[in-house]
Amino acid sequence: MKLGASPERACRNLSWKEFEQLVEHVLKVNGYEVALHLRVKIGDKRSEVDVFAIKGRLAIVGDCKHWRKPLFPSGAKKAAKLQISRLKALREAENLKVLKSKMGGFLPRKFQATPIIITLFEFPSKMVEGVPIVPVTKLANFLSELPSYLPILSLEEIELKNFEWTA
Repeated sequence: MKLGASPERACRNLSWKEFEQLVEHVLKVNGYEVALHLRVKIGDKRSEVDVFAIKGRLAIVGDCKHWRKPLFPSGAKKAAKLQISRLKALREAENLKVLKSKMGGFLPRKFQATPIIITLFEFPSKMVEGVPIVPVTKLANFLSELPSYLPILSLEEIELKNFEWTA
């Protein structure tokens, strides 16, 4: 960008790891506590939450899509449904233990969480299945406006009142 490239063009040259680090940076700059690569169990299968971020009592369960081409509607729908299933899986005790180990003391006993897909490219639909699809170049703006989107987002309340906090 220092050489005059647009943010969109600069992001295209990032590796997937650099892309996830950029997402982490944007979230931290906006006041979120962040954990990357949260391995969760969905039924008898394993899956990964690319980024879990929490600020106050609102969490983001993020999927970073570093695809070189824009998502097709069918791919976006599939990705959104998978992200919702990852979010719901976080309510399971086994996954909560993993989450707590990654987040340490930054995890409140009760919070709301929403799935999000972060992409390299703008997608024609801003939301699929109640899951926002946000280009990384607009992530900071999305985070600042997030409270106004809550009524239309897919949200899960996660309560840890009966969760055993010892490792």
